[in-house]
Amino acid sequence: MRKGNDLYKQKNYDGSQQEYDKAITENPKNNIAHYNMGNAQFKNNKLDEAIQSYENAASNSDTKPVKEKAFYNKGVALSKQKKLQESIDAWKEALKLDPNDTETRENLQKALLELKKQQQQNDKDKKDKDKNK
Repeated sequence: MRKGNDLYKQKNYDGSQQEYDKAITENPKNNIAHYNMGNAQFKNNKLDEAIQSYENAASNSDTKPVKEKAFYNKGVALSKQKKLQESIDAWKEALKLDPNDTETRENLQKALLELKKQQQQNDKDKKDKDKNK
């Protein structure tokens, strides 16, 4: 883990992933290793893998801070993939664990507004399409 963290700090995300993978192989329930792996994968733009690592970190964690951060980062990765509803769900889970997290609350509000805009646009498009028939 320490070597992986050092490599991560040096922005060597591929190397850090290899080290975190070793830590996970030794202890598959190591929630910190899964969380750190997700961060390295996120930095490498491997969003699907990062989301899975954050899910593993959250499901293996008994500690609220790690679980909350895993849900938060999962929400960020999903948002980056334009998966609004899933990011909203992840941020809601994070807020259940830490209701005072203003950054999570702000991201959730932005995503909810964006989702509402999309739904309004879809409704408008449907009405326009029906009108043209």
